[in-house]
Amino acid sequence: MRRRVLAVDDDERLRRLLRINLQSPEIEVLEVGTGEECLRLAREGGIELILLDLNLPDCCGWDVLAALRESEPSRSVPVIVLSVVPPDKAMIERWRPQQYLQKPFDARELPGHVRRVLGETVCDTSQSDTSQSMMEGSQDEQRG
Repeated sequence: MRRRVLAVDDDERLRRLLRINLQSPEIEVLEVGTGEECLRLAREGGIELILLDLNLPDCCGWDVLAALRESEPSRSVPVIVLSVVPPDKAMIERWRPQQYLQKPFDARELPGHVRRVLGETVCDTSQSDTSQSMMEGSQDEQRG
């Protein structure tokens, strides 16, 4: 059975890069652009990891994380925060995301972070030859 990872970012190009770097026979990557869509899918169940941007068009990512932690089945879903916003220690301590990756980050490292959070080897890192950061890749795609 494929593991379901939810990529939540308002930037469609970044969501696509997340999917490209993570999609595999073992992982299905779902993409949404708003906090509301994230909460809806997470509450339906079956999501095993959420990659969450903090700057969403409809709400703050911290508010999304708070709402996830307040209800089942999303309460126990691990979250990796992906954001250009520098880490806020108080919010990290309060809502306890499993990891906090500040953009830009090297896309080649993402499968390893996902593996660690899911607790097993589920990504084939050889499928991605991306040597640029997520932000650089997004900029290149925008130009091309």
